[in-house]
Amino acid sequence: MIRLIGGVFKNHEIKTEPLLGKDTRPSLAIVRKSLFDLLGEIEGCRCLDLFAGSGVLGMESLSRGADFAFFIDKERIAAMQIKKNLEDMNLTDRSEVHNTDYRMALKALSKRGEKFDVIFLDPPYRFTRAYDSVNHVINAGILAKEGKGVLLSSSLENIDIGNAIILKDKMLTQTRITIFKGV
Repeated sequence: MIRLIGGVFKNHEIKTEPLLGKDTRPSLAIVRKSLFDLLGEIEGCRCLDLFAGSGVLGMESLSRGADFAFFIDKERIAAMQIKKNLEDMNLTDRSEVHNTDYRMALKALSKRGEKFDVIFLDPPYRFTRAYDSVNHVINAGILAKEGKGVLLSSSLENIDIGNAIILKDKMLTQTRITIFKGV
């Protein structure tokens, strides 16, 4: 189990037991603290949690005042657990969970005309070339004009995010936090 670290649901436990042993790697509290410190105010934002896993980044955003959060994960068990956690916090009216591949989700969200103020990309570390997901997000056109993307990747990975502008880049022990915007 992990706990939310900020907002109205601070210290609320997020259940993750069904995800143990899977590719899910919930972001540690120290990483989330650094991420949200770098990101700044999130109140009133629409967020997208790609590669959601435990869903902790989207839930942390809702706890801190985001208006709405979309959660995307290709693992059925992860999507089901995210839904259960959102139900436990009575957040189903401020969220949407989809069990699908991130590229298919990006196409569908683009087709619907969705725009997001914050997009979290936290792919499994075994995911080769995590920065490719940044280009997919930019090309989908779903990042709002003043929106920011947040890529969490292995600190060992070299980042080249092509058609995006890096706003902030911070290295922690095993994790790199890269905040970017579209061109």
